Amino acid sequence: MALEVVKGLEDLARVQNGALNIEFKKALGQVMDDLNLDTGRPNLKAKRKVVVEVCIEPVVDGKSAPGRITVDYSVQCKLPAQRIGEYSAMVVGVGGYGVNELSPKDVRQATLDLKGRDDAEEAALMSGEGLRVVPKDDEKGGGQ
Repeated sequence: MALEVVKGLEDLARVQNGALNIEFKKALGQVMDDLNLDTGRPNLKAKRKVVVEVCIEPVVDGKSAPGRITVDYSVQCKLPAQRIGEYSAMVVGVGGYGVNELSPKDVRQATLDLKGRDDAEEAALMSGEGLRVVPKDDEKGGGQ
């Protein structure tokens, strides 16, 4: 491509053979997919954003002619965080927490898996000994 003057958005669409325009369309597509009735979250009342950023920096190295610049283009798609759900949990030992998947609202609630156990065994479970322990570095695992 020969020297082309960029003065507006219509000119940006042609930069680098349309690469910026292609990335913008991809990001907009991600937003629209998130709003899709079949595959997305159309009822989640939160903003979705497509951000086009143009950074212009002067080249000041003592070698280049005055007025020389570098231009960096980027496109970002920002979607609301994907919430998986909320569990009641309790601290178990150092560096982890326990969850009772049979009772997600109250980790200490007695559940049917405790039926038939003796009092000592039930007390151990209710104190956290029988809970699944999630290591500290796996807190966000499983979701986006």
